[in-house]
Amino acid sequence: MKIGILNLALDNNYGGNLQRFALITFLQKLGHQAKHIQIKGYDFLPWYKVPYAYPKRFVLKFVLHKINHIRQEKFSNQEQKDLWKTIEPFYEHYVPHTGAIKNKEQLKIVSDLENFDAVIVGSDQVWRASMTRCFGMSSYMLDFVSRDKTKKIAYAVSLGVDNPELNPSQAMRLNNLYRQFSAVSVRESSALKLFDQYGWTYPRAEVCVDPTLLLDVEDYNRVIDNANVNDCTTGKIFAYLLDATFEKENRIRKESAAKKFAVHCMGLHDASTSIEQWLNNIRRAEMVVTDSFHGVVFSVIFDKPFLFLGNQRRGNARLLSLLVMLDVDPRNLDCFIHVQKKTKLIAARKKSAEFLKMALET
Repeated sequence: MKIGILNLALDNNYGGNLQRFALITFLQKLGHQAKHIQIKGYDFLPWYKVPYAYPKRFVLKFVLHKINHIRQEKFSNQEQKDLWKTIEPFYEHYVPHTGAIKNKEQLKIVSDLENFDAVIVGSDQVWRASMTRCFGMSSYMLDFVSRDKTKKIAYAVSLGVDNPELNPSQAMRLNNLYRQFSAVSVRESSALKLFDQYGWTYPRAEVCVDPTLLLDVEDYNRVIDNANVNDCTTGKIFAYLLDATFEKENRIRKESAAKKFAVHCMGLHDASTSIEQWLNNIRRAEMVVTDSFHGVVFSVIFDKPFLFLGNQRRGNARLLSLLVMLDVDPRNLDCFIHVQKKTKLIAARKKSAEFLKMALET
């Protein structure tokens, strides 16, 4: 089958890019032709906001000293472009993709031209309203796909939160799109309760693993070994923070002193670190400290002890579901966890693989 994959707009997020790679690689192993639908997000200021936005920013910059740029959108777009340069070689090499799509009209045109047999939306927080403002939730519920010609599947979609972000009228409107899916799975069990609140009950959703967990550690080792990487973390703690705070950095210093390991620290906006290098940092580390969901996932894949520092802003619900699969008590999150018994995770991965196979075949 020819399958399109839709998820959040391209950025330099390691987990998001490895999800694309993992899902496409898994589908290729099944014998399918998979292609990523390349949404290229960009910031812009609507023309009608310019007359009052720029004077306000002028005051914020030169009087109150609270912002650094008046033309924030231009700066943000250039920053993303610069950060993408490090990720782009991986994406171009491992992820077959369409041309860049910058609006809903182009999304419909590209979908029609590709003539996909199926489109899979997911994974990541593609059904979290606050994460999909650029194209809108309806796009991520595949309103641009012809229902008659193309099968619609949602794989391990995430809402990211435990509380509803949609009001009843929004949920009802989107329910018409939800019912057009032939199969739906979510990444966190808490999403099932939200679906019931929204009235999204047919088809009935089930819980599946993040796409990165569909592959074996050998798949990631091959990616690392085929790249030019450095050993930065042997004998060290690898600290990867999406949102650094004084409290998190202080905890890392304490763990470094207690464990007598030096720390190799990096963040999301480390423009010099490739995806392969990021993976190798985890593979070689003695242990990992992170506030990232995928930081935890790859600690488990590479069999490393990890300490999760929490990240409520980005959503902890998905991690709690993962902990259930790992047989880990969430109350133990304040210390390093080394998952050695993976019976439940292996069963969940097998179930998730079967979900995808059945969704595509039936």
